[in-house]
Amino acid sequence: MARLRCPLSFLLLAAGASTDTAFAGNNLFVGASARATFPVLEPSAIPAGFVLAGEELLGNPPDTLVATYHAPDGRSLFLMEGDPEGLSCPECRETTVGARNASYRVDRAQDGSRLVSLVFVTDRTGISAGLRDDGSAPEADVLSILCEFAASLQPVTAAAARAKDPLQEAACQASFPVYAPAWLPQYFMLKSVIYTSSPDATGSEQALDEQVTLVYEDPVKSISLAVQGPGRVQLPSGPGTRNLTAGGWPAAVQETEGRRLLVVSTGDASIVLTGTVQEDTLIRIARSLRRVPTDAPASTR
Repeated sequence: MARLRCPLSFLLLAAGASTDTAFAGNNLFVGASARATFPVLEPSAIPAGFVLAGEELLGNPPDTLVATYHAPDGRSLFLMEGDPEGLSCPECRETTVGARNASYRVDRAQDGSRLVSLVFVTDRTGISAGLRDDGSAPEADVLSILCEFAASLQPVTAAAARAKDPLQEAACQASFPVYAPAWLPQYFMLKSVIYTSSPDATGSEQALDEQVTLVYEDPVKSISLAVQGPGRVQLPSGPGTRNLTAGGWPAAVQETEGRRLLVVSTGDASIVLTGTVQEDTLIRIARSLRRVPTDAPASTR
């Protein structure tokens, strides 16, 4: 977070445009905790009516987490976490979050909306939170909602992250590397991670190849990502097929009966993406694929 000179300015800019990224994980904050360079905090009390719309880790290595929540009435809630170094707001007014000192300010965006922003430090994590609305509610009420949300933040331990992250569990079980998208369309969340063992492991002649299947959904659409060993799936060819690259890897996309299929060959894995989304969306997801880290010994994978 130190590389952002003024996190509050970042939130104000974010208020003018929706966040369209989501972190890949059943428990998004737990998944982020396994990769972030700072202690990640997870809110235990979300204000009424708000739904998590997206979460993103920024930086390489990841040193900033940004989460966005939306409410049906048009309000947006922003949360940014990172290294507390350089986090300050000299022009802010004083308040408290629980027993901690905090600072807040009120800004107006170009579209006339209001952003109430809050900044404080807890242990080794700097927190910036903001609530954007149309400005009709009393400022004190908005600040109260924001402070209650901030006060509910609790640390996610590394041990809990390793125990709960289904992607890492699947990566430890598979004999090949598992890949997952670093980018997802807005409102898409990981709904399931399924590991299918090899026929030799099950003793069944009808068993499928060893595979890890990830299913992402929003309220209407779905995306499925299947990962198998290298060379297990060939790139499609023929009518309706287009060759391309995804992250530097050879890939091909094909549309049949209104459903799109995209195959990526990373060299150490075969990846098949299908879904009821636009072709350019499926390609963007494929180009964001990243290897899921695992600290399991090679002999156990």
